Amino acid sequence: MLTQAIDYRDECDALYALPADVDPVRWSQPTQFKRWTLDDVLGHLHMFDYAARLTLEGSNAFPAFWDSVSNSLAAGHSMADYARVWLRGCTGRELLQRWHEFAHQVAGDYADLDPSRRVKWAGPEMSVRSCISARQMETWSHGQAAFDMLGRVRVEHDRIRNI
Repeated sequence: MLTQAIDYRDECDALYALPADVDPVRWSQPTQFKRWTLDDVLGHLHMFDYAARLTLEGSNAFPAFWDSVSNSLAAGHSMADYARVWLRGCTGRELLQRWHEFAHQVAGDYADLDPSRRVKWAGPEMSVRSCISARQMETWSHGQAAFDMLGRVRVEHDRIRNI
């Protein structure tokens, strides 16, 4: 079993627990990262978890998704703008739940794969191990914006070694 997939899942669980008691008004307050809100952070994570899953579906699935993202960015939209459209209005606790459940699916999908298998990405292809480690890195780093905005102290774990 790929330990990076388990560490990614555990990182997602730590972020999932963070907003459990957050007043819904705080979901739309900006963080220090590009003034993204909690919804923006979770939407971005969910969208790229989806992308990581697409890399496993075949040679054309991810490139088609990435072309759509790239075209939106080239038209002057931000990554957060694209994610909001992609989410079709899903926000708050519904988004938190959707992201968390899907993240667990992604962790499960990656856990039993050959770590050296190559998958497509926005730049050069990368290994399955690198892809799921990148998901953990994004969850950890974007999650820090949520921890900071909410004034919470993150408890670090050995899983940070993957990052």
